[in-house]
Amino acid sequence: KQWYQRRVRGGSGFVPLKWTPEKSEKVLLCCCKNTNNPPFCDMSHIKVLGNNFAGRFSKPAPGKPVDKPLVAGRNPHYTDLKEGKTYMWCACGASTHQPFCDSSHTRGNLTPVAFTAEKSKARWLCMCKQTKDPPYCDGSHLDVEVQTAKEGQPVS
Repeated sequence: KQWYQRRVRGGSGFVPLKWTPEKSEKVLLCCCKNTNNPPFCDMSHIKVLGNNFAGRFSKPAPGKPVDKPLVAGRNPHYTDLKEGKTYMWCACGASTHQPFCDSSHTRGNLTPVAFTAEKSKARWLCMCKQTKDPPYCDGSHLDVEVQTAKEGQPVS
């Protein structure tokens, strides 16, 4: 069997990587092609795609009224927060600057969540908008309903 690894920066096309499983077992293979342990997933997609995941794959309609939040992304956003700085986390999912608010919620009933970073450090911010601990990711994106929802649409 062959597995193809895409060159992420400065390359073009695909480079074949030969791999033959040693025994029959269940494994998680990388789909994003950013793993440091090909062909296996090492969860690097969360950090590599996290900062621009929603911008690449979803285009929620700004200004559209929403009763339930739109799924802006199926993975959390890893970002550096600065101590003492106040951030506005998008709770409706309509912002084009996820995970932060750009006032796209103005016609909806969901409003952004203001929070101030207690320390300067990187944190995982929720992109699926289903978290019970806004703005932080609590793993809600792992639910089947979120993973099968279309980005830019509410969870049904």
